Amino acid sequence: MIVRNSLRWRLPLSYALIALVTGLALAGMLLLALHGYYQEQERRYLLGNARTIGVALRLAESHRLPAEAVQAQIKTFSFFTQTRVRLLDAEGNMVADSGSPDEQHALTLRYDEDSSGDELAAEQDWSFSASGPAEAGSDAAQAEERSGPDWLPGDFFSSGPAPEGEEYPALAPDGEVSLSFPAAGSFYGIDLGQTAVPATRSTEILTVPVPGESGAALGYVELSEGPAYGRDIIFSVAWWLAIAASAAILLAGGMGWLISRRISTPMIALAETTTQMTSGDLSARADVDRRDEIGVLAHAFNKMAARIEETIHVLRAFVSDAAHEMHTPLTVLHTDLELAVDDPDPVQRAAHLERALEKMRRLERLSANLLDLSRIEAGIHEERRLINLSVMLAGLGEVYASRAEQAGSELQIDLPDTPLVVQGYDLSLRQAVGNLLDNAIKFTPPGGQVNLGLCQDGPWIVISVMDTGIGIPTEDLPHLFRRFHRGRNSASYPGNGLGLAITQSIVQAHGGTIEVESSEEGTSFRMLYPSTPGLELELNTVK
Repeated sequence: MIVRNSLRWRLPLSYALIALVTGLALAGMLLLALHGYYQEQERRYLLGNARTIGVALRLAESHRLPAEAVQAQIKTFSFFTQTRVRLLDAEGNMVADSGSPDEQHALTLRYDEDSSGDELAAEQDWSFSASGPAEAGSDAAQAEERSGPDWLPGDFFSSGPAPEGEEYPALAPDGEVSLSFPAAGSFYGIDLGQTAVPATRSTEILTVPVPGESGAALGYVELSEGPAYGRDIIFSVAWWLAIAASAAILLAGGMGWLISRRISTPMIALAETTTQMTSGDLSARADVDRRDEIGVLAHAFNKMAARIEETIHVLRAFVSDAAHEMHTPLTVLHTDLELAVDDPDPVQRAAHLERALEKMRRLERLSANLLDLSRIEAGIHEERRLINLSVMLAGLGEVYASRAEQAGSELQIDLPDTPLVVQGYDLSLRQAVGNLLDNAIKFTPPGGQVNLGLCQDGPWIVISVMDTGIGIPTEDLPHLFRRFHRGRNSASYPGNGLGLAITQSIVQAHGGTIEVESSEEGTSFRMLYPSTPGLELELNTVK
């Protein structure tokens, strides 16, 4: 079951939200940049045209053109610039107004025969006029007429409504040939042959003064309602950006869903495995075959689960063995104490109490060994320090030499002339070596020999304990370091089977290993500790 606040929902929504925020930010910045650019272009367009129109109107003022001619010029400029042109006097009163540039226009090309009657003569009279929409042939539709032979053919045309149905040049009764066709403003200029389509108009209004010869303003030219093609472009860009952003959001959400499934599926498998382990199935493992971080997590989880399973099994065996080991001395202790209480004979009572005291000592040693083993396996040690093994073994040799002598055996010590140093736990190392020496002396018959040696073997420092004792049966060697395990031939000897387990834990805590070889001639233990070059110099510096 997938809840809404799970990773499978939150990750796709997060991806989609990131895509949305990114798209909005990019679209906003792009649209703002485009709006600023086109607004500046509109202002520059109006400013350039206004200055040019101002120069033309200044020339018209100097020639004292009538108001009708000025109005015609204003309309012509309005047509070609696709703006509303207004002419104001010095006081700001309106003199001429072209009106809105949304009106439909037509261009007419005319050709007139010369006065001599020669058709299509070289010297021709051409006329040009521009105006807004007017009745065909009306006088108001023509203004600012110029003629002369220095104008090339096709340079003269007028704007105005074309006669309906006239698509080709026609010869008028007075010999005039004319061609009229519609014209409309477009993004690239005047679009010939097209019907007028109202363009998007700018809200910019620009007023430019028309300076006179004295420098004082003769009036003002005001341009407004200019083309705003940039607005259409911005709307188009915004539309396509919205489509692209929607596609990006859907794509990001889909990718987030796929990624969330890839991430959450092994996580769910880990959760199910954890649930199985919680219910008591310690053999459950996560089946995740990946090489990424989740695969590393699953591998670590499986190692942890294996360690937990092993620990639980060891603890169960440990509790069972400990209960068994303690049950026998406790039973004997209980029996001896009862007998001591009921026995009236003082000698027998003392014997019972002596046996009870021995069982108490055995229980004391057992509990002490259990505590030591628990402490070592839990990683609780004294502070690590540099240990000169030559000095440490020499001191232990003196102690155990007297014990060996009391047991009727001989202890020989073989130490190198140069010091061998390790970094470890002094008390733990002493305990490990002491356990091996105790066993060697205990299982060596009188007249036997025990050897304690120290040497360098490649990258290892080796502490060896060899004896000529009773040996260890071959079938017991694989189980030698298990808790409470005792060899078949050691039942008559005191002990609880924890010494070698403690020794192995101490060696492993130092990063080393322990080896054993045994035969009928005796047993040899080798404790190998990793050697670190330069510790001897460091030890001398500390001293």
